[in-house]
Amino acid sequence: MTEQARGQGIGAQLFRACAAHAIAKNYDGMSWQVLDWNVHAMRFYERLGARLDPEWVNGALDRDGLRALVG
Repeated sequence: MTEQARGQGIGAQLFRACAAHAIAKNYDGMSWQVLDWNVHAMRFYERLGARLDPEWVNGALDRDGLRALVG
């Protein structure tokens, strides 16, 4: 989102639309990722009632890592 578009409620509208879709599809919830340095995004989600897990860590293997793992 551009600086110019911030503060207009667009992100909250989009997030609420995703939540409404999840409810309509009878999903159990929603999950997403936010980087720990993105304090503004974390505050945004918390304002909307989200619980953020400070202990959750992402893991990844690139192509070379995959090859090394399987030999």
